[in-house]
Amino acid sequence: MRKPTATFCLMFAVLLGSIGGSLSASELPYWAGHKAVLFSDLDNASFDTECNLTIVYSADGKQYSASVDFPEKRHFILSKGQCNGSVDKTGVLERQDCTPGTISQRDIIGTVLNPILDNPGGGRGGRCTWADEALLKKRDLILAEAGGDSVSGVDRASVSKLIYKDEDQELVEFTVDGSAPHNLSLSDGEWLIGNFVHSGGAPYSPGHGNLDTELLQSDRKDIQNFLTAPPGSTIKYVVEEEWNNDYSMEWHLNAKLAFRKPIEVSGVRIDAVKVVINGTSKNGTYSSWAEEGLKFRESRIIDRRTGFTIKFIRNWENISSNGPNKKQRLILDSVVNRDGRRFFLESFATKISQRQLAMDQSLAENSKRQLEKRLNNKAGSESASRSGQTKPVNPTQKNKGGANSDRSAEKKDAALENARALAQAKVQAAEKKKRALEKAKAQAKVQAAEKKKRALENARALAQAKVQAAEKKKRALEKAKTQAQAKYLSKRSNAEHYLAVIKEFVKLNPSVLDPMVIGGTYGPSLNEVKKGGFNKPGSKFLKLVAYMEKIEGFDGFLQKQNKKRAENKATKLVELRSEISSVVDALKARLSADPLAPDAYKLIALIKKFDKRLDKVVNVSVLQKSRDNLVVSAANFGISVSGTVTKKAAQPVQARSAAKNHGVAVIIGNKNYSGDIPDVTFAHNDAKAMKRYVMDFLGFRKGNIVDLRDASKAQMESAFGVKGNYKGLLWQYLRSGVSDVVVFYSGHGVPGLKDGRGYLLPVDSHPQTAELNGYPIDLLYENLGKLAARSVMVFIDSCFSGGSANGMLVKAASPVFLRTTAPKPVKGMTVVTAASNDQVASWDEKAKHGLFTKYLLDGLYGKADGKRYGNGDGRITLGEMKAYLDGEMTYQARRRFGRVQEVTVQGNKEGFLTRLSTSSPRP
Repeated sequence: MRKPTATFCLMFAVLLGSIGGSLSASELPYWAGHKAVLFSDLDNASFDTECNLTIVYSADGKQYSASVDFPEKRHFILSKGQCNGSVDKTGVLERQDCTPGTISQRDIIGTVLNPILDNPGGGRGGRCTWADEALLKKRDLILAEAGGDSVSGVDRASVSKLIYKDEDQELVEFTVDGSAPHNLSLSDGEWLIGNFVHSGGAPYSPGHGNLDTELLQSDRKDIQNFLTAPPGSTIKYVVEEEWNNDYSMEWHLNAKLAFRKPIEVSGVRIDAVKVVINGTSKNGTYSSWAEEGLKFRESRIIDRRTGFTIKFIRNWENISSNGPNKKQRLILDSVVNRDGRRFFLESFATKISQRQLAMDQSLAENSKRQLEKRLNNKAGSESASRSGQTKPVNPTQKNKGGANSDRSAEKKDAALENARALAQAKVQAAEKKKRALEKAKAQAKVQAAEKKKRALENARALAQAKVQAAEKKKRALEKAKTQAQAKYLSKRSNAEHYLAVIKEFVKLNPSVLDPMVIGGTYGPSLNEVKKGGFNKPGSKFLKLVAYMEKIEGFDGFLQKQNKKRAENKATKLVELRSEISSVVDALKARLSADPLAPDAYKLIALIKKFDKRLDKVVNVSVLQKSRDNLVVSAANFGISVSGTVTKKAAQPVQARSAAKNHGVAVIIGNKNYSGDIPDVTFAHNDAKAMKRYVMDFLGFRKGNIVDLRDASKAQMESAFGVKGNYKGLLWQYLRSGVSDVVVFYSGHGVPGLKDGRGYLLPVDSHPQTAELNGYPIDLLYENLGKLAARSVMVFIDSCFSGGSANGMLVKAASPVFLRTTAPKPVKGMTVVTAASNDQVASWDEKAKHGLFTKYLLDGLYGKADGKRYGNGDGRITLGEMKAYLDGEMTYQARRRFGRVQEVTVQGNKEGFLTRLSTSSPRP
């Protein structure tokens, strides 16, 4: 049995969607073209914040576009959530991912009247709920204008509760979950008899809970318009049940549309549809409750205009001891809207009952007039007979005719009396019904007034509670701010910086401050900070702080200066660490040149002392002192370190600004090849380093990275697609027009011996048959070009000459003769490869990386923007990267290995690969 795709119970969840109808006579729904900006608070979250929703509906009302924002938490959530979805004809919003910034997933669900930001994963975060009051008023106005076509104030999209009476006249209440009109949840585990679903194990497994129930997909289309079919129509369908993958059951159902006409339910006339359903359980995979072969028969009376089930009766056969009552009966008492209004059963028939009452009264009056007319005619006949104006009677027929006439008159008199009594009874019944309707209306009006009064009182109390909570929060924030500032200013260095900021503020705003106050406190505060005691109660420094807190504009000026101070500190730390790193590199070079020197052990001790030991030091003076000590110690070994890494060149990489959370990467490291094919020793190291780069500095999410080690041909085709079908994993992960794509490959590349094409070599392939089992480079570029990505960057640490750093891949051939034709990437794509087609890609044994990968990452982390190769503007362009690789990687290949290795680049050389920032140092 297949697993259900959603908790979708009962046979009429789809069926009843067709009878609610639109709320107006127009072909467009009332929300078409509507735009709303709604405000709410996050529920049950680990932090308090406001959540705002901007939602716009299309001109035909079938689509929506939403934007979710947490403005009070923008400093760490960073960005808004955006999503688009559909709206069904009852006003239900399609679930769509609308996650703001970097928090866990949040989905837009609910209805047009009550949108919801749901947290599908649970956890600490809550969800937001909104009420669109403007749209609610518009809906109510349409309902008022619609007359008898709708039940005033009631529609399925706005209902929050259904209340029924059971056979004991006890109220059973069911709460409607706002996530969809076809899903309702129960607070008490009882039977739900609404127009949507059964829950709590119903309607099929007696007495069971926690069941997933699903209508078979193949049956949904068949029953879509069943309730609008002619009376006598039947349909068969199957519903599946599943519980914890341990229990499953099929219920085979046969529904018949018995009639469609007005009937009375509990004294109320309903425009109704009656459906009779017979159900049987079959094909149970496991059950200790002996449910196989259970049968039931049920009948439903459904209101045609709203789709609510008004009356429900079910009878079970062969019921077990664990099951429900053999007979179940519920009648609708009332429904409650999300705005708190309650509508009783009489509301569903008000207009029909009034029309019927008018018809009954009219019939009664007609009967009365006919009776009076007949009585008058009889009286006129008798009068004429007494005055001799009757027709002569044959003497021979006189006696017989007189007797018949008497009996006929008696029958007529009796018939007239009966007609008079019947007419009077109809009049009395009509008057009684009228009084009952007036009484019900008056009671409903009183109840509505009382409810409105309670709602106003609750709203007033809630508003007062919110005001008190806001004031409490404000006091807490002010107290926390005061405590934080006192703690911050308790350090002498911070107090000195505070006084310097005041001095700068006075220069820029000389007329804002009172010279008598500043003159009497600033000088003494300087002495207190210098000698100590500045943070003691009653000090001049604390009086100056209290005065400056009242000065308009000073707090913002102070925040800017503090931020500037922090940035300067971060820049200084980066520069000091870079200087220390350059000195340590010089020491390492000295040790590598002569590891047998008598003072080599001292070099090792000095290197161990400073190599990566100071990465966590955040005190500038401590780090500067360590730098000075290192420089002095290095001078003792004859090492003179001049100059430092420039500020711009020392800056590490930061994530690209656009859609970093939606970036997608495919990273492949092919190290271990089968048979006699040489391994690519450092391919796994290359892939690991590149993965760390795209996650830590480009900001890609781990779940958006296709990370392959020793990839087979099947895995590569699964990632990138095949000829004629580019829709692999990369296509599946991509968000059209938003995602940046990075592809990295470290492994063997080989030429096709027959077609001269370049191929990436999977670990289960052979170089001699690359045309059959390799992955073509031109196919890779072709499939990448078909993706609707924002940008595509491809880095390939491989060559296609048939050779490698571990020896020849293609037997009995020389690399000079194995030249491939370089394919051209698609416009807008950036490609950087390790070597030209007839060259060999080298390895850096010391760094344990491919030579290309090592210098590529160095360039991306900032060195390509240094003064020698870049312009120091904080951006790495393709042209700067090529210049850096030509100057460093090509030089190292020639000096260390005696070979030529030159990168090839394709793309816009002015286009930038990444931006730089001081916020995150390279790992």
